[in-house]
Amino acid sequence: MTFTWRRVCILALLALTVAGALSMAGAVSGDHGFVVIVNKANPLNSVKRSKVSAAFLRQISRWPFGAEIVPLDLPDKSPVREAFLKGVIRMTADDLKAYWIDQKLTRNIDPPQRVATPAEALRIVAARPGAIAFIPADLADSSVKVLTLE
Repeated sequence: MTFTWRRVCILALLALTVAGALSMAGAVSGDHGFVVIVNKANPLNSVKRSKVSAAFLRQISRWPFGAEIVPLDLPDKSPVREAFLKGVIRMTADDLKAYWIDQKLTRNIDPPQRVATPAEALRIVAARPGAIAFIPADLADSSVKVLTLE
């Protein structure tokens, strides 16, 4: 009887672990309505979520292949931006505003370039080798590369 109870507990724990991993994967992918895009010349096909976050927070400034990282941000109230902040940056919009005030005062670093629309982000990423942006999943096309987030 004890052996069966242990087996049930182990299976339940395993199921919770797998469910957590799947929800994390969905939080950083097209499953939540956005994708992360880079220029087609970018040799990377996948990248860790933490690296994307570091790029957008300007904690790293160059891609491994040497190009300057140029992150692009969408307007404040964009649902895609809210999903990206939650799933990748792991900050609220207010926390991010406070972060950028601190970065400007302490390191004289500006936030990513703000674009008016996802279509503008797509156009800039397609034209600039170091650019990176997040856009609605249904807007991605063959002019850019969609990164797989790990």
